Parts: sequence; structure tokens; C-alpha cells
Amino acid sequence: MEHVEDLLDGEDDIQEEEDAEKFSWEKDYEKSWENVQVSGGILLGTGAGQEDGAGQRAATVGGPRARVRKGMIRNMVLVLDMSLSMRDLDFRPDRINCAIQKCSSFIREYYSQNPISQMAIVTLRNRRADLLVPMTSNPAEQIHQLELVKEQQGLEGYPSLQTGLERCLRLLSVIPPYGTREVLIVYGSLNTCDAGLISTTVEALKAAGIRVSIVGLSPEMYVLKTVCKETGGEYTVALSTAHFEELLLAHVSPPLWAKGMQQTLVPMGFPTLQRRKEPMMCVCHLRVTHEGYICPRCRSLVCNVPSKCRTCTLNLVSATDIARSFHHLFPMKPFQQCEEGGVCVGCRRKNLTIAFRCPDCREVYCSECRVLAEGTLFHCPTCTLLEDPAAPSPQDHYTHNGTASGAADADGDVMMDTS
Repeated sequence: MEHVEDLLDGEDDIQEEEDAEKFSWEKDYEKSWENVQVSGGILLGTGAGQEDGAGQRAATVGGPRARVRKGMIRNMVLVLDMSLSMRDLDFRPDRINCAIQKCSSFIREYYSQNPISQMAIVTLRNRRADLLVPMTSNPAEQIHQLELVKEQQGLEGYPSLQTGLERCLRLLSVIPPYGTREVLIVYGSLNTCDAGLISTTVEALKAAGIRVSIVGLSPEMYVLKTVCKETGGEYTVALSTAHFEELLLAHVSPPLWAKGMQQTLVPMGFPTLQRRKEPMMCVCHLRVTHEGYICPRCRSLVCNVPSKCRTCTLNLVSATDIARSFHHLFPMKPFQQCEEGGVCVGCRRKNLTIAFRCPDCREVYCSECRVLAEGTLFHCPTCTLLEDPAAPSPQDHYTHNGTASGAADADGDVMMDTS
């Protein structure tokens, strides 16, 4: 896992260097006049750049603050339009490169907020729907395949929305009923070349409980809007590169519990990392390696977690993955903007022009520390240090409802409640 995280961090650094080397005419223009901040008739400057990355997560990923029932084990198919319409230059540098870059960022954020979920990638080109990456929990492999897809496959012909939806239907129809079934399509064409009636495919999607959402790079289309409306998804149209990224990040938070989903206990195994001098073969890639995670049930070797053991089909996760998923069920209270001045309890900055206060511990944070707490940590650091009794824990929630959060079976696996 450390090797995968290092690869992802290296890719982020390379992308930032490439963005910094772009000429001014290759970048999107910035409306800096919209970020002007004035207090008491005094110009304080612009707020541009204060909330990037984690700031967008705090604004878009946070979602509803009330406690609601959500599907925590997600199964999503990301569909990318690879037709000739993706050559247009209205998104810099062009549609396909912009889509690949933003989809890569979406995949990183998706697994950061949903570590026990899965995703598959499908491409639409020349009336076909090709499976680029099967259902997996390995973001490094998915991002690598996305970066190579343009050179290996190229842009060709017209897309077929019906063919893509039928491919997604076959992928998601075998998903257990306790997991979500989602389709997210990045669509750039103004037409769809289908061999039959798309209404029959939509009815099959509704019967299977599959939710289809589409982010369009071209003007609104009636057929796309109808598909999303009938399946309970969302249809949005990107107006700029920044807006496109914002629309994608809006799908990072898990959706509400669907009507056809079933609440059940799911066996979870917590494998141990082992390093040996003698070579071993993993069951996920059939490759020889000297380190990996050992399945607690069948003793098979897998390369990464979270994943599913191909020998005994046990879900393999780590304790940190389970803990990182709880903030969707128990969201923190949003910070409230307060009067100017004071000292930030996080970075100790004084004379704050923009200050935020935690509603529980009443401590003051600056805008950067507030973005860190709401967009990355998902809890107030001061409340955690003080062990504020007003902040409920997952254990208190399950005890109050009279149900247990997990139970062990005869094989030593942990049963996790999916609701």
C-alpha cells in the first residue's frame, strides 16, 4: 500500500509541474474579480487559491450534514466517451485530455472517501463499449490504464449510449444486493447511434436497481436527461474545466440507501502483511512476489487491500479502511463563520480576517485549517483531543439502537453491517 501511495503522490507532483509549465494562453482564464473580499470598506484582496483540493472536497464531498442511511459498499462503472467529438477544444487542452485528467483526480478522491468500494471503467467508441478495467479496488491500475487509453485506442466514430448501458448492466447485475449499483458517464457527443430502443434498456436498468448519472461536455440532450431521470440519477452539463471537476467530485459521496438494496451482514477479513525470502504467487495477478497480504480464511496471497480474495471470495480490508468510511454516516458539524480577529488554534495565526468557530468546542480556526478539518480530517482536532462527550461515536450509535456493529463467526471473519 505504501508503494501505491508513493506512486499516486508522484503522479500528483508531475501533474502540478506540467500545469505550472503551461503558457498563459493554454490555461483557462480566471475570474479573479469574483473573489474580491471587502471588510468595512477596506479591500482585503482576493480569495483565489485559498480553497483548492481539500477546499473543493469540503464544499462538494461533504454532502448533507444530517445522519442519513447510505450505501457504504459502492460498485460504480465509470464510462468515458471516446468518440470523435472528444477532439473539440472548448476544454483545455482538448476534451479527451481534460476528461482523462479530471477522471483520474475523481478516482483518487473516490477511493480516498470510499476505501471499501469498487469501480470498473468502460469506453465508448465506434458504437462499441469496451471494458478497459474490470471491477477492482486498485486505483493505481485504473489511473494507469486511463492515461494510456488515448494512445492505445484513440478516438473513433460515434458513441452508442445503449451499448454502453447494456455493458454496465451485465457488470452490475451480479453485484450482491447490499452494495450500490451506480453508473457515471462522461459524455461529449451530441448524438448516440443505437441498434434498438433505448427505452427497453432503461427499463432493465430500473429493474436491476442501477442508478445512472451523466456529466455532459456538450449542450443538454433530451435522451440523456430522460435516462438519468428514469433511473434516479443526475444529469449535469459542465460549463468550464473547474465546473467539470466540481460536478465529478459531487459523485464522491455515497448515495442514499436505495429501495432495492438489502441490509445484511457481510464477512470481512483483516489480512496480515508478510515478507518472505522465498517467492510466492499472488492469486489476483498470478505473479511471483516476495510480499503480500495473507487471507485469514484460505491463506491465499493478494497484492493489495482492500480487495476480494479470488479463492474464497472473502472481502479483505484493513481497520483504517473501515474507519475512513464512517464519516459519511457520522458527519461533523460545519464550522460557523465568526467575527474577525482572534488566534487560530491550529496554526496559531493571529489577527484573522476570516475566522470560523467549531460549534462544539468553540475554538477558532482560520480558513486553511477549516478546509483541512472539513475536507480531509472530517472531524474537529480540538474536539478529538478534549474527547468531547457531545460528539457521538459509532459505538454509541449502535449501542443506542440495540444492534452490534460486528460479530465474529467460526472462521474468525468479522461480519460488518452494510447500512
